Amino acid sequence: MKGIHNNLSIIDLGAGINGLSYNFFNEAGFNVSYTGVEAMGQLVDLMNDYFKKNNLNGSAIHLSLLELEKIKQIIKKTEKPRVVFLFKTIDSLELLERHSSKRLLLEVAPLVDKIVVSFATRSLIRKEKFKWDRKWLINFIKYNFNLIDDFKIGSERYIVFEGR
Repeated sequence: MKGIHNNLSIIDLGAGINGLSYNFFNEAGFNVSYTGVEAMGQLVDLMNDYFKKNNLNGSAIHLSLLELEKIKQIIKKTEKPRVVFLFKTIDSLELLERHSSKRLLLEVAPLVDKIVVSFATRSLIRKEKFKWDRKWLINFIKYNFNLIDDFKIGSERYIVFEGR
């Protein structure tokens, strides 16, 4: 990743089971301390078992992303440089509480070096392009942060940015 050291902390908000892909960091030449934050307890347990069995520098925490103060405390406990992942999470947050993703980004950005947000551009089943393109999110990021990169891989769009 452009402008990032080989040693870094990944804070994966809305992690799902992303922690099971930990070895890709090693393959890409990164020495990572991984913290996944996930609201579903079974996924947290699954990731923590995986980290323990494979002796990896990772942990998963059972927590809602709406608990901003707790999220910020988790981030502050990690080593710098810090990168936050929000992969396919923004839409779910907005369904739970309108503008919650904006509040999360504004609160987290001063604590980290980079944020990577992603969202699907096509449906998984029919492979049809979505009618909405998240202009509100793109405009919010451009207005409030320094946009670093914006790219697509397959049917997922990634936006990398940092605080000002």
